[in-house]
Formats: sequence, structure tokens, C-alpha cells
Amino acid sequence: MNRNNFPLIALALSLPLMAILFFGGRGDGGRTTGLPLLTLLTVAEFGLVANAIGAGLAVQGWVAGARTRRQVTIAIGCALISLLFLLQLVYWWPL
Repeated sequence: MNRNNFPLIALALSLPLMAILFFGGRGDGGRTTGLPLLTLLTVAEFGLVANAIGAGLAVQGWVAGARTRRQVTIAIGCALISLLFLLQLVYWWPL
């Protein structure tokens, strides 16, 4: 794995992580969840960090000279998915 492949790997890893958050967050109803709260927070934080780094590396590669439509699409996808993971973190964080 090199720095050019990481944004695509982060984007591909987001699908199972979002599935864990979606299905693990549903419980019996009320305030219970299917997975422990710390697990949900850890998965959301890992997804956020991985996709934020992926978006940064994709933008860095685009600025360095690989100006392709694929690179821009991956950067935008990583940025949007990291925003979704951030929203999940805010949702699951106990206040």
C-alpha cells in the first residue's frame, strides 16, 4: 500500500464501518443499542480519522499533479463520508 491507494482504501472501508454503526446502533428500542456505546464511538472515530486522512491525501495528490476526475471524486467522497462519521460521533456521544 502506498499513499496514492490509501484514499480509495479508506473509502472502501467506510461501507462496512457504516453498516456496523447502522445495524449496531439499533437496539430493542428506547435508549439501548445493539453494540456497546464505546464500540460505536470507536468505529465512528476510526472512520472519521481514516476518511479525513484519505481526503487530505487525495487533495495532496491532486495538487501534486494527478489532476484526474477519479482523484477529485475520491477526495469529495472521503470528505463527505468523514462528515457522516462526525455526525454519528455527535449523535452517539452521551451528553
